[in-house]
Amino acid sequence: DEAVQANQNAIDMLSSVVSGAPGQSINDKASYGLGADTQAWLARNDPTGFFDDEKGQATTELNNVVLNQALSTLKSTFGAAPTEGERKILVDLQASVDKSPAERKLIIERGMELARKRLAFNQQRADEQHQHHEQHGQNKQLGREAETGAARRRRSSPAPTASRWRASCR
Repeated sequence: DEAVQANQNAIDMLSSVVSGAPGQSINDKASYGLGADTQAWLARNDPTGFFDDEKGQATTELNNVVLNQALSTLKSTFGAAPTEGERKILVDLQASVDKSPAERKLIIERGMELARKRLAFNQQRADEQHQHHEQHGQNKQLGREAETGAARRRRSSPAPTASRWRASCR
């Protein structure tokens, strides 16, 4: 099911930001604070080496994964009517670059937890729909097998005309 796959993709993307040895994850390496985006741009475009290039790349990757990919996937995962908790996570993730690595990690982990809950819900719904379609197909097959020869003949004979109907009433 597409919803289940979208959920899993969002969880994997968010997990990639916070996974790794302490101090080595993208989240830990990325800049934070008011000028984090500016610092990242300067680091990527500074020929002097004054700015930390690794921190700039990590910030850019954090922005790409969280803001561009995971956030849009979570929006589609949560659907048109997200719960209050889901809506809050979406808002928090949008502002996550300004947060410290510890704050971002908490926000990302909460987002992954809500996505896991939605994944379980979507998986259950997909399983129920799959079972319904299987049962519906089996019921159709049983109905065809139980049909009598007389019912088949009646269905295959032409519909009665008005003159045949009047003749049968006499």
